[in-house]
Amino acid sequence: MSRPVDLLPACEAFLAVVDRGSFTVGAASLQVSQPVVSRRVATLERTLGGQLLQRSTRSVALTRYGRAVLPAVRRVVEATDALREQAELRRGAPLRIALPLELGTAELARFSADATAAGTDVEVLQDVPSRRAQLLADDRTDLAVLPAAADVARWRVPLGLGSREDGLPLHLESLRPGRGAGSPRLLWLLPEDDVTHVRDPLERYRDRHGLAASQLRRAGSVVAAVHRVLTRDDLVLTTRADAARCGLGWRPLAGLTLVRGRLLASSDPGRPATTDADLVELLGRLLTGPGDASEGDGRAG
Repeated sequence: MSRPVDLLPACEAFLAVVDRGSFTVGAASLQVSQPVVSRRVATLERTLGGQLLQRSTRSVALTRYGRAVLPAVRRVVEATDALREQAELRRGAPLRIALPLELGTAELARFSADATAAGTDVEVLQDVPSRRAQLLADDRTDLAVLPAAADVARWRVPLGLGSREDGLPLHLESLRPGRGAGSPRLLWLLPEDDVTHVRDPLERYRDRHGLAASQLRRAGSVVAAVHRVLTRDDLVLTTRADAARCGLGWRPLAGLTLVRGRLLASSDPGRPATTDADLVELLGRLLTGPGDASEGDGRAG
């Protein structure tokens, strides 16, 4: 029996002869000699254990056994062609990276240009954390920046309060509604920070210090939260850099430490997300914007 490595060229030779009705023409289509095609067809016949073609001086015809195995042989070759095509596309395709929504066009364009200069073409996908994780699980992205608790995060940025103006650190208990007061100020939680390691301590702090449950709200988008800050003097939990992107002031949190932690995850278990040090460094600059007192510890994503 022939080695498995001989099976594919043998299948291709068999199909070339069947489709063109001639060993000579089939060989020409494969750009090999007629004796090579004859040897490959003979190899396939030995491998499959039966005669596939009835040869004569003027024609080639399928045997009954050849007709039976022809569909399977064709599927082998077509599947191999599809695999080669897909592999070629992926070799030439940019590296897909799923990133947070709050990053702006200019920042992403600069990141992409810097990545190309460092030797990696990238394609940026933007979405909320849960959908970035799903993109990774579905293999629709190669890398994804995902939320992470501070103790496992690669990048950590302090969270504070986006407000109408810059100011001193603010205790959230100062938002506690007074008797007879009007509508209390609300604190809006953005989709990017609506994760367990941020939401849970924030809710515990709210309950412990007597704020109404309704004072902590989940915003549908950054635009919706900023609108409330500007029109109702509410607050939004965010980073200093993100507040600046939105034209807001920023106040540190007093009495409560919250961070936006992130890690870099890969869809390929055999290719750690930290393989490309230059790309990881560029991502760090992108995710810890100007004005953020950020830190990274070199931890693997």
